[in-house]
Amino acid sequence: MNGHEEMTALGFLIGRWKTEGYIRATGGRAASSFSGTDTYEWTLGSRFLLHKVDVMMQDERTEAIELIGEWNPQTNRYTLRSFDNQGTYTQMEAWLDKAGAFHILGTNMRAVLRVNDADTLSAHWDRSDDNENWQPWMELTLSK
Repeated sequence: MNGHEEMTALGFLIGRWKTEGYIRATGGRAASSFSGTDTYEWTLGSRFLLHKVDVMMQDERTEAIELIGEWNPQTNRYTLRSFDNQGTYTQMEAWLDKAGAFHILGTNMRAVLRVNDADTLSAHWDRSDDNENWQPWMELTLSK
């Protein structure tokens, strides 16, 4: 397999999603909510997903683009590369478990994205200082 078939398993992400969520209070920082949109579309012959993020966190707009793809058959994982309007570049890896949950792992952050129904996804994010001890970070819901 060349990875193209594995990409079709991510088809549940395709579309424009209304995003709502919150960041938990930590270390003296108050909890805060955010809202906006996430868009997923096929690109480059359906070998990659282009993920666009446009959310407002308090009074600050966060925009990002992410390419999901580059299937690794040895690890059964996808590579995610994202870039945001703060000039930050992040590389992560992701995989689907047997129940269909999409797991994302990066340096000091991880997430699990679950399909609730055809029109709703939910995600739970954790943060860590050492990639071993994890603390809840963000909760979000994506709806069509």
